[in-house]
Amino acid sequence: MILNKSNYFKVLGVCKIVDGISRSIIIDTQNFNYFVVPKDLIILLRKFDGKRICNVLDYYDLDNYNTVISYFIFLIKHNLIIQIDNKKILSMFKESDNYWCDFSTVQNSVIDLSDKNINYLEKIFIELSNLNCKYLQIRSRFRNMPNTTLFNLIRLIKSQDFLFVQLFLEYNIYVKDINFTDLFSSCPSIGEITYYSSPSRSHSIILNSFVINYISEDFSSECICGLISAKLFAVNLSHFTESLSFNTCLNRKISIDVNGQIKNCPSMAKCYGNIRDTKLIDVVNDPEFQKVWHIKKDEITKCKDCEFRHICTDCRAYIENPNDIYSAPLKCGYNPYTCEWEEWSTNPLKQQAIDYYGMREIL
Repeated sequence: MILNKSNYFKVLGVCKIVDGISRSIIIDTQNFNYFVVPKDLIILLRKFDGKRICNVLDYYDLDNYNTVISYFIFLIKHNLIIQIDNKKILSMFKESDNYWCDFSTVQNSVIDLSDKNINYLEKIFIELSNLNCKYLQIRSRFRNMPNTTLFNLIRLIKSQDFLFVQLFLEYNIYVKDINFTDLFSSCPSIGEITYYSSPSRSHSIILNSFVINYISEDFSSECICGLISAKLFAVNLSHFTESLSFNTCLNRKISIDVNGQIKNCPSMAKCYGNIRDTKLIDVVNDPEFQKVWHIKKDEITKCKDCEFRHICTDCRAYIENPNDIYSAPLKCGYNPYTCEWEEWSTNPLKQQAIDYYGMREIL
């Protein structure tokens, strides 16, 4: 589309602006993309949204004219604004609602499967189903999981109405067996399978009904969780709106660790009973359990100054100051003050926390 200076312009309602301390981003929630932009561009959008483009250009002096023109060309090229020749039509363009809502008591769950909790798996699944849990991640901590255990796991998944199930299994010789691929395909709710400790280069295979990932990392330790990376950004409206009021990692989540302990996350220290003798609904209704659900990015040290905070993941299990639940994620290497990514594990200021969590062996 060509820039027409006589037109009005309007920022599309699906586009969300997030200010950082050094720069800003525009999130295109419809096309699942984001754009890093200077703060001057955001000032322009907020001041002149809905005005004629020619009037905006008249506001700036000659020194800034070409810059403003380049801003409009950029916005038009990436479909972040729309040009309108009729002022009456402007009122038809509304910003999308920022309200997040989910009617599930529990939205998602993580189960670290081991020989200490495997006998309670059916009980766990039934209770999660009663809580309307739709998203389930099962991480096998077995070394060479017996085939009978895997068959029983698939049978139990089929018996419940989960929307999406992700499996983490240790790589071993039988993963190449076509019968196992057929087995997973027979369970529609299984959408992704990740084989960890794979001897081959990390890669993915997309099949008709699910994705198979092969990763070289050893997933046998909970300490591998909590990484903050641009590759893990969630650029969508649901994640954005949830992050405005909730913690996007822990909100509506309940987990079972390898010992059957019920936690917000398997990597966290605090537990709320054991699955052997505790009902999940009693834990979920505990106000203390729900506290971490409400730790949002605008309250977290460093995160509140970061332009990526509303598309980023979060972690309260591993934080820079273990005594401050509002401190920044330990495994974040981004500096919003310099706008640079660095290796988090070599940061001198993080070494004490790394030792506290016993992470030396995985680094």
